[in-house]
Amino acid sequence: MISHFRSFHGRTLNWTTTAAAVAVIVGQLCATWLNLCGTSPDSIAALAIGFAVGVIPIRWIGDGIPWHAIDRRRTHVVTFLCAMIVIALNWLTPTLLNATLLAGCETIGSTWPMAVILTMLFPALVVALVTAAAALFFRAAGAQCDTPWIHTAVAGAPGALVLLIPVWLGMSTFPLAGLPTLMVGLALATQFLKRRSHEISDRRSMFDASVEPALVARDRYSVTLLFAAVGILIVAITEILCRLMPGSLPVLIQSICITATALSILTRPLTMKLLTTPAMQCFALLTLALLPILFVPLADLNLAINTGSLSAFSVLLLRSVQYAVFATAAFVPVLCVLQKTPQSCLSRPTILPFVVGVVSALTVLSQGVPPLVLLAVGIAMHAVVQATWIAANKRQRSTGAIRFSIARSCALPALSLCSTMLVGFGSVDTSRTSSLLFSERTAAAVQRGVAPELIAQSHANRLVTTVPTSFGEVTVWQRTGNVLEFQRNGMPVGRTSTDTNVSPQPIEDILPAILPLASHGQPARVLLLGDDTGVCLRVCTHFPVQEIVAVRSDRSITELAQRFTWSRQQLPPDQDARVQILHEPAMLAMRRRELHRFDVVISSGEIASLQSAVCEFTAEFYQAARSRMTPEAIFCQRFRQSDPGPEPLKAAMATMLTAFTNVGVIQTMPGEILLLASDSDKGLIDPELLSRLQRDHVRREIATAGWDWAQVAILPLLDARDASGLFSHELPPPVISGSNCGWAMSLPFESVRRADKQSELHAAFDPHQQQLLAAVPTTEDHEEVKRRLSALAQQLEILAGMPDQPWTYRKSLQMEMKQSPRPPRDLVESGSITKVAHPLDVLRQRYFVSLGRALSAASRGELNPALISRLDTFTENFEPLITNFAHYEIVRLHELSGHPSPIDEFRHRLRIVFFTSPVDASVRPVIFAMQQLVDDPSLIADDTARYDMLNSLLQKMIERWEARTAWEPRSALRVQNDVDMSVGVANRAMAHMEEVCETAAVGKSEFYLRRRFVNAALIKPLRDYRDQVLAHRMKSEKPVEQNTEDPHDLPLLINSADGLNTN
Repeated sequence: MISHFRSFHGRTLNWTTTAAAVAVIVGQLCATWLNLCGTSPDSIAALAIGFAVGVIPIRWIGDGIPWHAIDRRRTHVVTFLCAMIVIALNWLTPTLLNATLLAGCETIGSTWPMAVILTMLFPALVVALVTAAAALFFRAAGAQCDTPWIHTAVAGAPGALVLLIPVWLGMSTFPLAGLPTLMVGLALATQFLKRRSHEISDRRSMFDASVEPALVARDRYSVTLLFAAVGILIVAITEILCRLMPGSLPVLIQSICITATALSILTRPLTMKLLTTPAMQCFALLTLALLPILFVPLADLNLAINTGSLSAFSVLLLRSVQYAVFATAAFVPVLCVLQKTPQSCLSRPTILPFVVGVVSALTVLSQGVPPLVLLAVGIAMHAVVQATWIAANKRQRSTGAIRFSIARSCALPALSLCSTMLVGFGSVDTSRTSSLLFSERTAAAVQRGVAPELIAQSHANRLVTTVPTSFGEVTVWQRTGNVLEFQRNGMPVGRTSTDTNVSPQPIEDILPAILPLASHGQPARVLLLGDDTGVCLRVCTHFPVQEIVAVRSDRSITELAQRFTWSRQQLPPDQDARVQILHEPAMLAMRRRELHRFDVVISSGEIASLQSAVCEFTAEFYQAARSRMTPEAIFCQRFRQSDPGPEPLKAAMATMLTAFTNVGVIQTMPGEILLLASDSDKGLIDPELLSRLQRDHVRREIATAGWDWAQVAILPLLDARDASGLFSHELPPPVISGSNCGWAMSLPFESVRRADKQSELHAAFDPHQQQLLAAVPTTEDHEEVKRRLSALAQQLEILAGMPDQPWTYRKSLQMEMKQSPRPPRDLVESGSITKVAHPLDVLRQRYFVSLGRALSAASRGELNPALISRLDTFTENFEPLITNFAHYEIVRLHELSGHPSPIDEFRHRLRIVFFTSPVDASVRPVIFAMQQLVDDPSLIADDTARYDMLNSLLQKMIERWEARTAWEPRSALRVQNDVDMSVGVANRAMAHMEEVCETAAVGKSEFYLRRRFVNAALIKPLRDYRDQVLAHRMKSEKPVEQNTEDPHDLPLLINSADGLNTN
């Protein structure tokens, strides 16, 4: 009995453990590759080619070796030697991949045809070497296991789950190569359970006698076509499901394990007997064909998963199950055909066609072909093979058998072809669906209880264009005002303002360029990585630099930047002689020595939790960046994560410390963080930073976001080298590198973990951070920052605490001028020194004088456009308590002078609406801007642009009233008037939007949903507020409180001698 156990169960145990060890080796190889080489189509294609090159020759060599004739002792020696080679290669894989990638970058120039794929083929040789070694180890360790190849694959694939065990146990720092080492050792330990080769030779002969002969030419072609179809289907399924859930290594590994388990169950003889082969084939193809039809239900499912309270493990597991269902369906037809065709897992007619299918599908997708076309092609290829096999089987049967089974024989091909056509019935609106799933606004709408059908219309948006690229589907969305948002597969890429005179440019998109450029004394050469929106490149061209090299991911997205971001520039960046644009992955560009060295390196890539961004946070990437920098250069990297926790940031900082002397973190916005690094002797923050922030071109760029340079000076800074800082109280986390995939494995779990991560972030970093202001030596600039912050605080108090009463700013400004005057400047004239007023104080005085003259002229009926235009000069550069409120003054002057220039007046109204604080509760500017546009549609001639602006103003009105209803009104009668005006102008705006919606490429059904949301979020709450709150308030209000006008609502200035008196 013991002998039987060792001969059967021992052989099975050895076969299983060896297959699992090979699966872990392949998993480690893939994870390391993705960490170092990225997830671009060229990278995936090179990885697939490497596997094919490693597998096919070893198959030929393995067939030529008489494994059964080798003595058991020699077999163990060969197995042990193969195991040692595999283990050594596992530990050397990251180093070999990095070295060969560098060799490829030095050998292949960036201007070569197909330069990226040719460069990637160098590290693909390492993949081929490791794959070949793993294959030899499997043949040596399991030479007597004559089992069908598909059984070997499905038995070994679940072993890849071992790669996730350290993450589940909280040991994400465990060396990745240690897991294959353990699995190889386990496979060697099971060798003693095998019987001697001569004892099983008879069994081998008996087994071979029961196996069908080798595939004939027809069958070989069919198998080739089937596996090519599987490769195409896998790529198509991945591309479609990436619109529903972000890809990650944990999801990939879990999906493989679930798929293998499902295939193992389906290939059991009992299962195939119960379900029957034709039924399994038909059901599998039908499942694939239903994917487009099931897209909307799957989107609803993922929306519930994303916004629910599930654990991180459950979220990723549910995502993996979805992918595994369709991946299993892609493989089932192959299993059905090969159920009686035992082959080695290294079979030539399977691996090569599969790789060809994958590579061809990636190539076709890069040309803009929709993934649904690939899905239909893959299903059709399966249907053709099924029809061929059934026709061949009919010829081999008797006439009676054919008559008996003709209906059943024809049914399967017919259903398969019908399922191919079924693909066309699905409406896969990937652009809108993916944008909805990955939007933070969606989660907020769900929390507020917005109806599911209205979530997409809970904010101002319109799909402008969709462009398929080699890196995914890129969409451009119209947001509030003139702001456009770029997305890739639904994930935010960045935002750009097409007109910074009307709508502010989001600050988080320009600070990655402004901070490093302002920190360097004399930046001459700039290297810009990523920046798909082109905003950072636009900013860089406004700085006095000599050369800018912009490395961008795809030509198609560069064309979008040319169309939307750079089109209004006097000199677009792509036409600037200083700018050189390259299209290749950033991790390749960093390793090309032909780029020489730079003074500033800016990396503005994708969201950190995405697998495509992992390669830009490794030690190898930072070392490559350091090699491209001068000794005094500055490196700035944008870390983007919607809800980041402290641990990923600590890991990124610790990794940067391996390449740079000075490392720090600056948080610009919630979820937006900048990683700064340098080797400068001056430290992380240059002592002249504050003075450079005050330069005219820097102030202008910051002002496009509605910010003052003083706001940049008080951003929180965490210095990793601080003697009493973060890492002085705790050990730095392990470095992120190709040999340690803990970042790629754990970050997806961290990104979906439900917790108060902002509190965790504050608890971890607040005790050790300081303001940028405190990191530079104390000078007069510090006092200037305090003055400007005081003025900003008063401005914010007026906007938030006294809505629709902007004229009180005059008293605040006068008080600032009297209580906090700036020290006079020394003016040297004719050899003598004269004390003169500070230029900024002079500016304030000039403002009051110009305003007083204009208002005095208005009171006399002598106001003219020239007097109004003089005030425009005070809105060009941001000044607290002047710039924002000057637009109010200009609008009132237009009203007092009979609206001499409606277009200019409307532009100032829009500036008031969009260039303000998020806490601004003023509703009248929004009402009057909307009313002017509805009364005079010619202000915006284009119907589409007018629709977008009205939609944006409606959204602003919703936001303002949400803040306003929580504020105690000074006069209920005034607020009631505001409510009536808001309801009236909102209805008029929606009526006009309905008229032009079709011209604006907005469907009627989409507009009706938007109107339903506006009615639910604005009209109905305002009416309830008027009837329930204001009506009761007016009954108890004193007559003096019902005065509908504020004393400051008539801004008539008495032009006294000094020009400083205000009413």
